[in-house]
Amino acid sequence: MSLQVQSSVGGAREQRGSRASSASPCQVADCRAPFRRVVAIELPAAWEASRSYSVITVLVGACREHAPELERRAHALLDARADLHNLLTIVETEVAVEADLRQRLAASDADGGVVLEPGQERRPL
Repeated sequence: MSLQVQSSVGGAREQRGSRASSASPCQVADCRAPFRRVVAIELPAAWEASRSYSVITVLVGACREHAPELERRAHALLDARADLHNLLTIVETEVAVEADLRQRLAASDADGGVVLEPGQERRPL
């Protein structure tokens, strides 16, 4: 089977020639339509808390119906990976704030129920 690339737009390539299309169905499960485009799907190599990451590119043969959906989902996956660092930073900040509030609440219970602001000292009446 030979694949001849006709055009490339947004990571997808349209296939030309009937021999490859009749022999190769779309790679989406249960789809038997001939594939017309090769979709480059970039998958994050790791889901760590780092801001930068590398990708692994997988090429998938898809029919005209499924190619745009595969591209949309691939972009959404990369967007989610790009947001991961910021989301984890927000969660870590909120955990630290909650720990501080719990510590202040415990100190106020030990001090007779008076809640002091950070840096504020209790004054005798």
